Amino acid sequence: MSPAILSLTALVIAIVVSMFAGVNVGFLSMALAVIVGFLGSGMHAEQVAKNFPADLFIILVGVSYLFSLAQVNGTLDRVTKVGLKMVKGNGAVLPFVFFALATVLSAIGPGAIPAIALLAAPAAAVAAEARIPYFLMGVCVMHGAISGTMSPIAPMGIVASKIVQPLVGDISVRLFLNTAAANIVIAVLAYFAFGGLKLIARFKEHPITLADVDEAKWETKQIVTLVGIAVLVIAAVGFKMHIGFTAITIAVCIAWLSKEDDIKAIKSIHWGTLIMVSGVMVLVGLMRTSGGLELIGKAVASFTNPWTAPAVLAFVAGIISIYSSTTGVVMPAFLPMVSSVLNAVGGGNLVGSISLMVLSGNVVDASPLSTLGALILASAPPAEDREKLFKNLMLWALPWRLSELQSAGYCISYWDYSLNSSLTLH
Repeated sequence: MSPAILSLTALVIAIVVSMFAGVNVGFLSMALAVIVGFLGSGMHAEQVAKNFPADLFIILVGVSYLFSLAQVNGTLDRVTKVGLKMVKGNGAVLPFVFFALATVLSAIGPGAIPAIALLAAPAAAVAAEARIPYFLMGVCVMHGAISGTMSPIAPMGIVASKIVQPLVGDISVRLFLNTAAANIVIAVLAYFAFGGLKLIARFKEHPITLADVDEAKWETKQIVTLVGIAVLVIAAVGFKMHIGFTAITIAVCIAWLSKEDDIKAIKSIHWGTLIMVSGVMVLVGLMRTSGGLELIGKAVASFTNPWTAPAVLAFVAGIISIYSSTTGVVMPAFLPMVSSVLNAVGGGNLVGSISLMVLSGNVVDASPLSTLGALILASAPPAEDREKLFKNLMLWALPWRLSELQSAGYCISYWDYSLNSSLTLH
């Protein structure tokens, strides 16, 4: 068996295991990479280890450390409460307030899952108090978190931008804007489809006051943390400083304010996810050198064209994302394939295709089978029919995949083409 086929088989095994077993797919991918490298090309483990993404690992550790501190010391919770105070009786805008809060919390570093973990329970309480359909509130919270998850300082945005940087350069801001724009459109459509007009009419006649918005003062460590996050954004985006080492430096300064917070923050870093991302990228790096990615490109090219090939890859990535980690499995495994597939079919919009795949892998996380949807389901108010909510979330996530791929994704592709045709393969 050729090295290319061996490496491709190993990737399929890793993806299947990530979907149905409890084994950390990162460790499995590393083990498979060593075995395939030796059997296919006679490579020693030291050669395989060169594919380990050390720079990305440092970035993810630094960002995770900083925002674990922000979560543990209450800074992110304070940001949420400030946002709720801005409602001023206009209950009709509450779904959009939670959308904005989720976007901000996700974008400033933690990513979508911590943002939902922080906001799901408050969103449920506010929805019950204001008599807003919880399904509508949940959809807005989820897509808000998804809209911010591709931020240049959020873990998923970091992973995606680092993977595609050798192909197209630094497009981290464009990936963020593309994802955010698509999810804003989704939230607006959901708002008017699931009772928004009735909410506007009702709250115009009967303004509300939320009773449980905390008036406590900001603690020193929370103010310092917020300043530190702002410094990280300016340093990383404005001055192109190394995100990982900058985040670690800022986090170490914050950690001096509370030893207990530091211990809790280190424990709450999602080490398993970091291992997943790094391990899968070791295997994908081996696929790149052995010809596995080129083999996939030729296979997809046999039944697609420049416009349908990205949608085919995005659709498969979206389906797999329902059952496995988008950050740890789908992006490291599928984003490197985009260039190979477009080359095989004779051209296409590279940045638009990458954006489409990123969008497809994230939108399905609204499913209750994924972490975001599961958190929304678990946080439902006591009076909510959970079985009905489960079905509604499934219906929202899965059929939307098809229409999103055929409409929003292609709009992004055309938009990117018009913005910068130099990033289009010919």
